Amino acid sequence: MSSWFHRVKKYVWDEEKTPFHLLPVEMHKKQAHNELFIYAAIEGILTAILIFGILAQIFMGGKIAYVPLLLYSLMLMGALYVLVNRKPIWAALVSSSPPLVMFGLLFWFGFHPNNTSFDKLILGGFLVFWVIYSVRIFDICRNYPEMAETVNS
Repeated sequence: MSSWFHRVKKYVWDEEKTPFHLLPVEMHKKQAHNELFIYAAIEGILTAILIFGILAQIFMGGKIAYVPLLLYSLMLMGALYVLVNRKPIWAALVSSSPPLVMFGLLFWFGFHPNNTSFDKLILGGFLVFWVIYSVRIFDICRNYPEMAETVNS
């Protein structure tokens, strides 16, 4: 018999490493740190890809209109670093801003003309999910000082 289910449970649904099913007030500090680290890693990878694309546009294309977006992206990377190491509320707020910025850009500039209704629905749903999950990140940082060091057994 294959033991794939054991591996899936070990790496996807581990209460210590991936406590996504717990409320922030029920977590202990190690669980909160792990969740913030995963969030910062995913958002940091997306931001790093964006930074490299912006740098390519600035240096190879000469488009200096991308400089404010570059500064915002670098500020976001710094906030993600501080979020993982110190967990202040302001870093949670800054790291929660990308979906709101994307909503603002979509409101201001609109969707690409080639996007179908399905594409718009998927992108909008993803951004709504990201905003809702950002509230959880804010709650984790808000409750972090009162969290227990280990699990109370």
